[in-house]
Formats: sequence, structure tokens, C-alpha cells
Amino acid sequence: MTRDARRKLVVIGLAALATLSICANALQLVALRESFSKLQLARIFPLGYDDTNEAPSSDVTPHLAVYGDSRALMWRTVASLPRESVVNLAHGGITSKQLLLSLESDVRRSKWAIVEVGINDLHPIGAAQDQRESIVKALHANLSAILERLLERSENVIFCTIVSPARTPLERLPVWSDATLTEIAKANDIIRKFASRPNVFVLDADAALRQGNGPYIDPRFADPDFFLHFNASAYEVLNREAAAILAQSRH
Repeated sequence: MTRDARRKLVVIGLAALATLSICANALQLVALRESFSKLQLARIFPLGYDDTNEAPSSDVTPHLAVYGDSRALMWRTVASLPRESVVNLAHGGITSKQLLLSLESDVRRSKWAIVEVGINDLHPIGAAQDQRESIVKALHANLSAILERLLERSENVIFCTIVSPARTPLERLPVWSDATLTEIAKANDIIRKFASRPNVFVLDADAALRQGNGPYIDPRFADPDFFLHFNASAYEVLNREAAAILAQSRH
């Protein structure tokens, strides 16, 4: 190879490295901006910011009220009930503690309540390993407290188990730990025991959507845009499960 050819290869290699570096920095900037935005929104709206177009009136007692995080927020129709009989009070990104504080500050009654929460407590464990025990202990206490608060304002409560995520995308691996999957299973054991309480029903969403005996959600139900979310097919399954609970309770 001639000297000019080697020089040209070096130039091409350096250009490729420079381009790769620029792209990596751009991706890091986007991720940093998104993280900063979420952090500030959590500080400004500690009980969950209003990211819906719904403005439910506190003067109306709905048949069903939906509580929880973004997974619950995207649950637009529940059990084929008329839209006017369902109010969605979920907030994207909230934790179990935020939901509990929200319930303590806004007493809204309904015949039925359905709640789905917990994944936002557990998925940060990978970035906070030294706080794992405290995080898990708080979640378990919050789940029980949320149930008590809902029973004070609703005749019946449907409590959903925490659905396992899809496989972790590459960009999330540095802040992810499989300990999250272990703690999801432990929290779900607690939730399933709620079914022994009068007027409390457990919708085992995790069992309905998980891939066989594996630790992840079935790919058929995963949201391609975000590994913690579900797709429309998943909500069809959850609607059938909720409808079965409502039908069973009427008998």
C-alpha cells in the first residue's frame, strides 16, 4: 500500500471516529435533556402532572375510577364500560408514594376503583443499588396503604399486579438491574394476597401478559417505543380480565 493510500485510510478513519463521537454526544445530550425535564416536572408537580385532556368533575360519582402511573393512564377504556362512566385519574411517571399522597389530598368517590402502580418504584433500582432495601420496603408499605385509601372511597377495588417489562434496551443497561425483576415478583405476591379482603379483587396483569414462565412481558404485548409500556393488544387482554371480574362480582 502506498503512503498516499495509507494517509487516505487514516483520514477516513479519523473522520468516522469524529462522526461517531458527534452522534454519541448528541444522543447523550438528548438523554440528559429528557432526564432533566422529568426531574424538574417531578419537583414542580410532586403528585403527578396533568398529562390528560380529561377534566373530571368532583361532583360526579363515576362507576369506575382508574388510578396509577402511565400504564394506567394509557388504559383509555376499561371492561367495555361507557366512557362517561369511567374517569381516568392516573398520572404518567408517578411512584406508589406519589399516588398515596394524591389519594390523601383528593378524596373522590366511585363505585369501583382500579389501580396499577409500582414499576416506577422498582425500575430505578439499577441506579440506586445501595437504596434497594429502602425502596422495596417503602413500596410494600405504600401498596397496602393505597388499598386502604381506595376502600375508603370506593365500594370495590381491583388491584393490578405489576407487569414485568420487555427486555432492557441497550441504552438502559447502565442503569438497569435484574434485581427489579426479582422485586416485581415479591411485590406481586403481596398484591395477590389482597384478594382475601372483602370487596377487593386482584387482576393478575403480570400473569396475563408475561411470556410463559419467563421474566419478561410477552413480545406480543410490548410497546415498541418504550420497554416499560404496553401496546393496544395488551389492553384488550386487560379489558377482558377486568370485565370478567366485574361480571363475577355481579353474581
